[in-house]
Amino acid sequence: MLYSLDSQATQRALKVLQTLVPTLKVTTNSDTECTQRLRQHTRHADYVFFVSSVATHQAFYCIKNSIRDESAFCQVPGTGTTRIVETVIGAIQSAQ
Repeated sequence: MLYSLDSQATQRALKVLQTLVPTLKVTTNSDTECTQRLRQHTRHADYVFFVSSVATHQAFYCIKNSIRDESAFCQVPGTGTTRIVETVIGAIQSAQ
């Protein structure tokens, strides 16, 4: 799951990731509050990529409380599509 309040950046990152790794299943979320949808996306995700510089604290704590495995939480340094894609690809490569 990609989480950022910059939904345009996550949508661009989603498209790039689908091109680079077509078998990768990615969801996005930009909820500013702790919604049921945010909790469910987090619980079902193998990894959560959190763009921290544009995120809310409420969403951060919602994700941290809902995630199944702490090691699945990845903070994206900086902002923007490129940083999101780099962080996801790095996590995929290190998991293989």
